[in-house]
Amino acid sequence: IIGAGGLTGRELLSYLVNHPSFEVVHITSNKTVGKKLSEVFPSLRIKSDLIFKLHEDEIPKNSLVVLAVPNEASLE
Repeated sequence: IIGAGGLTGRELLSYLVNHPSFEVVHITSNKTVGKKLSEVFPSLRIKSDLIFKLHEDEIPKNSLVVLAVPNEASLE
């Protein structure tokens, strides 16, 4: 999830982190880079504690990508 640190990202994570058919493997947020998912969103019940990466970091191959950044950022 690109932009997982914002409100839309948080909502997506709340649906996907424990979904039986999905595995969240890559989350980005330039504002929360280096922090654990549980630090940023302690209310989410998560199976694994992912670390936020930069938007520019490489995305794992064969991953479905969801863009959850503000409209202005998505134009860039």
